[in-house]
Amino acid sequence: MLAPTRIHRRVREPVSPSKGRVVGYYASHKNQRPIGWESQLELKACMLMEFSHQVKSYHEQPATLYFPCKGRVCKYTPDFEIRTKSGSTFFVEVKPLVRVNNPRIKELLCAASDFLGERGFGYVVLTEEELIKPELLRNLTMLKPYLLHRLNGDEIKILKRSLKKNDAASLETLSKVSGSLKNVYSFIAHGHASAPLAKPLDLDTEISLTSESNRENFLFNGRVAPDFEQCELSY
Repeated sequence: MLAPTRIHRRVREPVSPSKGRVVGYYASHKNQRPIGWESQLELKACMLMEFSHQVKSYHEQPATLYFPCKGRVCKYTPDFEIRTKSGSTFFVEVKPLVRVNNPRIKELLCAASDFLGERGFGYVVLTEEELIKPELLRNLTMLKPYLLHRLNGDEIKILKRSLKKNDAASLETLSKVSGSLKNVYSFIAHGHASAPLAKPLDLDTEISLTSESNRENFLFNGRVAPDFEQCELSY
């Protein structure tokens, strides 16, 4: 089976009792449902996908694939499927780098990439080098509650007008324009504006309108076949 299972029916259940493993659910505002994860790396991937402006939606355990590899038919389930605002779809495998570099595993990943590529889908591998970004993850954790705080149309227009007029403005300036810091955090959390989230946020942090560039709207890089070296995403 290739086509992703729609909505939130997983082809297998990622969160099940398993000795020695930490699993759970990430409350996704973007998908309007909990997303199951089965490793700390997958949890971090959820956080980055949730706040990547170019990611329209993401789903766990989306499809079971059958394809030839090493002279036999392999059965394989990617960890995630991502659909972008530009209309493309790609599948994601989350795995420690040491395992990605294992020749046997790399051969399987290359076969999966070829199989998906022939059918018009992208394929990306994410490792700890792409996912473990402490300051970025701290900022996303801080912004997460502000996804529940929605600005009305007038509030959004006021903030956008201020940024268009000045190209950029400090967090403190925007909080005065909007009437509260809460409004500015919501403005950023919902993707209307961008901030240098890889650094600590403070009142002097410069905020700008979100660019339409695909590259700037992914908060993570990825690895693609055949060498699985890190590269920028442009789906």
